[in-house]
Amino acid sequence: MTNLFKVLLIVPLLFFYNCSDDDDNNPNPHGGNNVLRVGNVEYDLDAGLIENYGAWDDEMVNLDLSLFSSGINISNCSSGPSGSGQVLYFEMFTTNENYLDDGTYTYSVNPELGTFDYADYALNWGDDMNEEDWIECGSGSVSIERSGSNYTISWDLIDDNGIDITGSFSGVLDYCDLSEDLQSSQSSKKRFK
Repeated sequence: MTNLFKVLLIVPLLFFYNCSDDDDNNPNPHGGNNVLRVGNVEYDLDAGLIENYGAWDDEMVNLDLSLFSSGINISNCSSGPSGSGQVLYFEMFTTNENYLDDGTYTYSVNPELGTFDYADYALNWGDDMNEEDWIECGSGSVSIERSGSNYTISWDLIDDNGIDITGSFSGVLDYCDLSEDLQSSQSSKKRFK
């Protein structure tokens, strides 16, 4: 009876030890931190960009947020991204020209502080892609947390086909000040083509 008791005590400990070893080999067993999920399909994200389009009105600034997979390069502000891969884009409204405020931004067709009025994504983005290759997201929210130059971003959206678009990104975002170039243009969807 004592041996049976020891075996019953040791087996769960071995199982627990083996499970924790698996977790150590995969730091995030539920998927990577930098990932775009379209339905149940995951795409790794590698970089991000904030484009400053300047003051929208006296109370808010238009900053566009784009997140990219590793196949896309952000070389400089004047030429825009190049390469091919996946992209997620938001047109957001915040209080500062240099960074996105912390908080939850919700979708609204009417730009207001703490909202985004446009979001879309492309799974096969490339230099020769057309506008119809982008898929719009007409509802949802984006959570932003900033610590210095590092951002933690997560989103929960629904695209125009009814597919859940979720994911997260953590890292430093490149910054482009385009406010002088487009000061007179206050229209949605100024993202790169």
